[in-house]
Amino acid sequence: FKGSNPQGFDFNSAYIQVSNTWKMKELILGDYIVSLGQGVNTWSGLAFEKSPDVMNLRRKAQGISRYTSTDENAFFRGLATTFELSHFEITGFVSVKNIDANITEIDSLSEEPLSFSSFQTSGIHALPRQIEDEDAIRETVIGGNLSCNFERSRVGFSATHYLFNAEFQKGDDPDDFF
Repeated sequence: FKGSNPQGFDFNSAYIQVSNTWKMKELILGDYIVSLGQGVNTWSGLAFEKSPDVMNLRRKAQGISRYTSTDENAFFRGLATTFELSHFEITGFVSVKNIDANITEIDSLSEEPLSFSSFQTSGIHALPRQIEDEDAIRETVIGGNLSCNFERSRVGFSATHYLFNAEFQKGDDPDDFF
């Protein structure tokens, strides 16, 4: 209960969920995951599914659901909701949380990070440098999905926007371009 973990733990998680109330299919306040479409735009959880058909390559989108794991990187923290209106389903979410990152430049007056080079996803905070990178960047994510359900098909549109409180410094390697 001291040092870099005054709450006693390295990672804490909680949520409040309301389901199937009026036209609201889901409402989650706290930690949640988002799985929309085929996962190209937004998919924050794992995507394991077995099938005897080797050509069955599609993912089944769950929309929003509570987060119940221990990985401190693979979730959103904030508010998410899904409404059902006739054949339409509307999902919206907002997340704000601090994430681990390698800080490359700090403002000398405010001590706020100005730029970072990469994210730290190990969840390990044992060495002084790892503790320094812990919760270094504020990540804000805003997104949503609009889908229309037909008898045998579904068409949808998803959008997600990520904002950080510091500038991401890309490297010269090809995998750093995106």
